[in-house]
This record gives sequence, C-alpha cells and structure tokens, in this order.
Amino acid sequence: MNIEFIIGTILTIFFGVLSFVQSIKTPPTRLIFVIEEVINLYADITRNISGIDISYKGENVRGNLFLIKAYVFCFGDKDITKNDITKSLYIELDNNAKWKDCKIIRKTTDLDVNVDLSEKKIIFNTDLFKNEDFFCFQSLCDIDENQLSISKIFTINHRIANIGKVNVIKSKEDIVPPYAAIIAWIVTIILVVFVFIPVKDIGNNEDYNFKKDYYLNGKFLG
Repeated sequence: MNIEFIIGTILTIFFGVLSFVQSIKTPPTRLIFVIEEVINLYADITRNISGIDISYKGENVRGNLFLIKAYVFCFGDKDITKNDITKSLYIELDNNAKWKDCKIIRKTTDLDVNVDLSEKKIIFNTDLFKNEDFFCFQSLCDIDENQLSISKIFTINHRIANIGKVNVIKSKEDIVPPYAAIIAWIVTIILVVFVFIPVKDIGNNEDYNFKKDYYLNGKFLG
C-alpha cells in the first residue's frame, strides 16, 4: 500500500472528524464547583508557630474556623439570564456549621456577581452568566472539629431553568473541555492505523521477504 495514500487517508479522516465535531453544538450549559483550598486557621497556622495569633472580629481564632477558597464555572451553549433564575446558586450548611464571611476575590471581567450571606447559606446573585464565565470566592466557616470532610457539610444547589445539578469536582485540572475525550480516542486510532498498516503491507512485499531470507541465512551483502 502506498505510504502517500495512507497519510492522505489519515489526514482526510482526521480533518473530517474535526469538522463534524465543530458542527455539533456545544453541550448544554452546566455549572461546575471546585474547592481549591481549605485552611484550618488554627491548626494549619497559629498552632505550629509560636507568637502568632489570628483574631476575627476581636476574638482569637480556635480550631473550628476554616478559610475556604472555591471556584464556580459556567460552560455551555446557552447563557444563564435573569429570566432563567427562580432561585440563584447557593451553598447551604448543615446544623453543625455556620458561615462567618464571604467575598468574591476573582471573576470574569464583565461578570456582575454579588453575595447574600446568612449563618447557613451563601447566595450568589447574577443577572447574566455566560459560557466560560467564572468567579472565585473565599469564605470563613465555623465548623464542628469532628467533621471529617468539608464537602460533606454543605449542599450546593439552585433553581435555574434547563440547568442540571451542579458538578462538584476536586480540581480545576479535572475540567475537561467538551469532546476532548472523543478527539483523543480518534487521534489514538489514527496513530494505531498509521503504525500497523505499513508494517503489514511491507511484510507481504516480495522484495522484503527476499532480503529477509538473506539476512536469516547470513548471506546479505548490502
């Protein structure tokens, strides 16, 4: 089989598949929540270094006050507008924890988001959440020291039209762009075809077999 034909076929398949993928609309809009950092302000900082005290509103920090840094991302084919929102995105704590504070520290340039805070709930209000918009917040939470996992003490939810359950993931690096896995599989298949078809073709070539016999019998002279 001609090598130019093989390469041409592979490139045709590859770019054909890419065109097909691009012609398909972006997946439905989804919200992604990522906890990037959880710091126990006493156990992780003040307890290990003598002479350092951290206070919050005039009181020294004890072992149950945590600083939480997290992100919220929006991906999809449809913007979330004010008319879609019956109940904004919120994070609600169980009975053994209380929110103390919450601030937006980073966000997409044009994103307007503000926070309503109570002891049990943080509500994130926005009139427009577009594809690839995000915001990052830091919050202080008073948590029962017996809690084994921060992620098990809260519920994150909303009532937004046509938006499913919030995806909670462990790391920003785990956010996979749409169709990335499909494209990776296609590239892998193409590489396998590229590697094995020429080998099979050469193995059936009479000239190759002739020279192989000379190699095996120690008679090949170059």
